[in-house]
This record gives sequence, C-alpha cells and structure tokens, in this order.
Amino acid sequence: MTRYALTHINRAGFRRLTFANQGRNHFDTFAAAEKARANVLANNGASSLASIYGPHFASTAAVHPVECHPSGDAMACYFDEYSPEHDLVSTPEEKARLLRALASLAKDGK
Repeated sequence: MTRYALTHINRAGFRRLTFANQGRNHFDTFAAAEKARANVLANNGASSLASIYGPHFASTAAVHPVECHPSGDAMACYFDEYSPEHDLVSTPEEKARLLRALASLAKDGK
C-alpha cells in the first residue's frame, strides 16, 4: 500500500525520512502529510529545525509517497535524490564520485 511521508535533504545531501520509519509517521493521503509538513514548519522555530534536521530543512521538506507494509511502516526508506549543493560534509571529490555513481545506477536502471 502507498502512504505518504515527510522527507528532507540531510546534511550529506541525501533525501531521507524526516521522522522514524513507523506507521504513525506516515499518512494515508498526500493532503494529510502536507498538513503535517505545514504544521511542523509553522509550530517550530527555524533555528530549532535547522539544529535537528540541518540548515536546509525548511527549503527541502517535502511529502513523498512510500510503499508500506500493512503495519504502515515503509518497506524502504531510501530516495533517489542527491543534492550536492546541500551536501555539507563531502569534499568536492567525494561529491563528484557520488554524482558519477548515481548517474551510473540511473543508466543501468537500478
């Protein structure tokens, strides 16, 4: 079954689940997940969110569909998104290597 989860780009530049991979953190509809995203942004200070989730949280928080077990837990929690401009931990060489690896995987259809 498809449910919806709040995600963001982390300090390493990868999209990830914002909250723990538990059914209570995934929503039955996109609208419900979007409302939760809006509530997180409205009810928490920007500095608090940045200290917990990274400095790009507010600009990268988004709702994504996730395939879930009947319990509501996601079957996988990886997203095919790397954002080198948000990567605060990798060297330029590591960023280039990651981009090449991801391009190779995309080319191979993986």
